[in-house]
Amino acid sequence: MTDRPSLHMRRRLQALPPIDIPSGYALRTLAPADLSEWASLLSRNGELGDWGLERARPFFALDSPMPLSGSFFVTKDRLAVGTAQLHLHLGDDPYQPVPELGWVAVLPEHRGLRLGELACLAVLHYAESQGH
Repeated sequence: MTDRPSLHMRRRLQALPPIDIPSGYALRTLAPADLSEWASLLSRNGELGDWGLERARPFFALDSPMPLSGSFFVTKDRLAVGTAQLHLHLGDDPYQPVPELGWVAVLPEHRGLRLGELACLAVLHYAESQGH
């Protein structure tokens, strides 16, 4: 195994396309009470490993680099079916101050509807609104 850096893309956040939510779905930010639902969605996604409350809890802490106001759920009938988050690079992190879009997940039965793109676009709009 080599110590190669991960792929990092940068995008200008001006002139982002508008957020177009498909009929029957909704978009909302995460809240502290969403810890369990977020962990379940990431785990049920099937591509991000096992997620439980202990693994997810640090992302919901007050000092987390994942601001809940920059983290989104796509919902269907009020149940989370997709998600994406903004992660801030803080302190000595070599990528600071550039934020990262991460933990993108959509449940398999809701794929093919561009819901991951919708959640990512919401994160990008939020990042732009924060001056990134």
